[in-house]
Amino acid sequence: MATAAEIRPTQVGDARSHLVAGLLREALGSDASVAAVAADTAGEMITALIGESSLWSPVVFQQPRELDDYADASRRMLAHWEPPAGGARLAPAVADAGWSALQPLLSRPTFSADEQAAFRLEVRDIPSALQLKSLGAVEGIVVAPVIAAPLGDGRWRWPLRVAVAPSPSAGQQLAQLQASGFEMLRDVVLLGDADDQRVDILITSADAPLVLARLDAVGVVIVVGDRDAAGDAARLGDLVNRGVEFRPGAVIAAPTGTVEWFHEFVKALSHDWPVDVAAAKTIPGCVVVGDPEFLAVTSLRVWLKRVGERLIRQGDGPAAAELLELAGSRVFRREMDGGTDSSVSVRNIEGVRGEPVELVVSQPRAAMRPDDDDGRGAGSEGEPVPVPPPVRKLQTLVRDANGAVRNDAFLRGTLMALKVRIAAHQLAGAVTAPVGFVSPVTGKAVDLDVLVQVAGAPGRPMRRTLRLPATADSAWTRAITLDVPDRRGSLDVFVVVQYQGRTVQSARLRGPLRVAAAKLGEPAMELSVDVSNGVAATAAGPGAGAPPGAVAPPAPATAMRGAATASLVEMPPLKGKPQLFDAGGKLLFDPAQISTANTAVQKALVTALSTPAADLAGAGPALTRLAIHGALLRNALKGKAATFYDDAEWVHITTFGPSHVPYELIYTHPMPNNRDGVPVCQPALDHADRCEASCADRSRADRVCPFGFWATSKVVERRPHVDGRTNVLADQVSVAVRTNAMVAVTKKADAKDPTTSARIRAAVGGFCKAVSVATGWADVHAAAEAGPSLLVWVTHTIRPELDDDMLGADLELSGSTLPVINVAAEYVNPQGRTPGPVVLALGCSTEHLPASYSSYETQLFGAHAEVVVTALCEIPGSVVAGFVERLVEALAAVLANDGHHRFGQALTAARRATIRQGDLFALALTSAGDGDVQLTGG
Repeated sequence: MATAAEIRPTQVGDARSHLVAGLLREALGSDASVAAVAADTAGEMITALIGESSLWSPVVFQQPRELDDYADASRRMLAHWEPPAGGARLAPAVADAGWSALQPLLSRPTFSADEQAAFRLEVRDIPSALQLKSLGAVEGIVVAPVIAAPLGDGRWRWPLRVAVAPSPSAGQQLAQLQASGFEMLRDVVLLGDADDQRVDILITSADAPLVLARLDAVGVVIVVGDRDAAGDAARLGDLVNRGVEFRPGAVIAAPTGTVEWFHEFVKALSHDWPVDVAAAKTIPGCVVVGDPEFLAVTSLRVWLKRVGERLIRQGDGPAAAELLELAGSRVFRREMDGGTDSSVSVRNIEGVRGEPVELVVSQPRAAMRPDDDDGRGAGSEGEPVPVPPPVRKLQTLVRDANGAVRNDAFLRGTLMALKVRIAAHQLAGAVTAPVGFVSPVTGKAVDLDVLVQVAGAPGRPMRRTLRLPATADSAWTRAITLDVPDRRGSLDVFVVVQYQGRTVQSARLRGPLRVAAAKLGEPAMELSVDVSNGVAATAAGPGAGAPPGAVAPPAPATAMRGAATASLVEMPPLKGKPQLFDAGGKLLFDPAQISTANTAVQKALVTALSTPAADLAGAGPALTRLAIHGALLRNALKGKAATFYDDAEWVHITTFGPSHVPYELIYTHPMPNNRDGVPVCQPALDHADRCEASCADRSRADRVCPFGFWATSKVVERRPHVDGRTNVLADQVSVAVRTNAMVAVTKKADAKDPTTSARIRAAVGGFCKAVSVATGWADVHAAAEAGPSLLVWVTHTIRPELDDDMLGADLELSGSTLPVINVAAEYVNPQGRTPGPVVLALGCSTEHLPASYSSYETQLFGAHAEVVVTALCEIPGSVVAGFVERLVEALAAVLANDGHHRFGQALTAARRATIRQGDLFALALTSAGDGDVQLTGG
């Protein structure tokens, strides 16, 4: 048997090449890409794919903290393997590079040098598992494929409680198990003769009757079939489906006829191999299906660690210390070493405590009934494994402190646990989104970031990684602790799912609050999601959530959405202070400092706009004041960090409710050293349209740069959460902004300059082919029927008499008023067409205009707007007219250029063009929506 030290990539064998090719096939998405991959790229990808959980070996710890690392590594996602079509096609150099990338992991000092390593790889179905198993031991390394599926309970304890289900072959199986030895490591009974309710391993046969009523929970079900079923996907599928009906943590289909392998199987488990590897090593021809999180717990060391941590939480320090010492000090090389000591310790602890020392992973049996049809059952006869329907949805699972699933209420003043997954199968007790989840990259497995925050809770959100397979259900994330407040009413829990720093789907889990002792009631939690962000379509299909029968077009060359270089999440204010979080987890923000800086910078903006400058040079004093306050806002955000995403090009901001941070006004250059005013930098006066990294004035405090603000140096992409928004679109959505426009301007805008409304109409008329003018809300309603792609609204805001009036303000147009809360699709996009229009909502402080529990901006998105542009502060009508003139002029220039015109980039370019003319309203403009939306002339 080869050891880790002896494995060298000296010759490229078929098995090794096939293994590497399958890993690259899953990562790259096609065999053509695998065939064309370069050696250095292959090595880098294999390094990224294979981690400690996928390349496993018994270990020898050098330091105490290594036990924590070991336990954490065990729960990470397994690498995915996809059968490469037509066999392995890798060039020898590519296979060699992929194999060489594994050497650092194989050479880890904690790996036991005289033990065989194992590949633990996730596959999507039984044929894939059989193909991978056919490779045998690759260069001496065992291959253990797992079909990942969240099935149900995962109960596990050491020593093992083993039961045999009644069947025609039960007598023979029981006799073989009882004669297998290792009595200290397992108890073997016939189901019905002893402790039926708690079973770690259940042995049954395909022809055995179901015995669900006798089981409280079961960890692993091993279904024994005929030997001639080996290699037959359909017959193995029958065995798997029978095991799935017990809803365990994992199922093993064992086409062996007998259980003669059981002695070696228990021996392997006592050596700290998880169930999937122990089965691969000892049960010929077997197939493993299960929850990866449960399988991690079946590592004896990990189980000891997890149980020890739970005993600490329960206040049983001596028992915890005993188990943790075993986990950290034993080498588990002999079955009568760590395994025996662990069994003795557990029996002693149970004798004192009077209750079993065990873990239950995943779904508690109490929340399920034998007749539940939750989509995870056996499926039709002959299917190799349950196949999920095409639409996967976001799901949440909430448990109370006793482990019971609660979808009726949050329990006041308690700690509860939340898990998240994306799946087509419905789990009893889970709360499921009403619409599908669309993967950001169709046809390929991706890693997603999940952030969870309780409304009104201080501190940063909890973060988890979720591995989303190409088509199958994901596993549940690791549990997230919810500290439920002790108050009445209801509770919101915000969930954000991101890919490469950009939110793919956001959700609000809402449920009533009840006393801690409340009994389980009727389901009352609701999960409202926003699935507005599009994805890259591919020829593999339209993706979950597409209309029935829809066929996706081929993906354009530019279809892959770009990553965000900074990602922020803004929750509803807490005690009037902004709650801002860095999704990357690098920075902490002080709400009080942000609130103070926000107020100052917005006052500076109002002052700057009240006396417009004739040109850019004349705007120097106003720009200086804005830069000083923008630098202070940056300092408040960065805290003790050296920078605050100063060099980021694309900033993605997810907001729940109105945004309270004027990100566009953040100033990244040195703060001007004279508050009375410093000159505008010379390159800007010489008509530069951006600040180059090599600019000599870039680091000067005695100059102010109009391109040092986020508004004119970055794409600031704001994505507000809108409950129930479902307009899922493919990437590269195009809005023909010059085709048809609607203009509505309040007469209040003409108060100081009677030409204001006429100038706005003329500017939009010169930009668009057709323009309809609305003089009141009835006209707006009528004009919206024509489906304009650009809406320019300059409204007057009538504030409520009371500041705490939850109904919000009214919007006035030519004497007619409309409450903000009544802004609906009939005024914006009556047909709900996709894509919707770009809306320039340029009234006073439209960015901060509340509408009951929502905002003006959110109302517009709920009315099927595609992009919404608003103002950060109150603005004079004449300033709006000048800005609209310059904006449409700049957009016309941008659209005249060749290439793609993404909205985010086009708006930044328009801001730059307008500020070059001294128009500081460019800094007062904020926008929300998908920054990848394409603007076209139509």
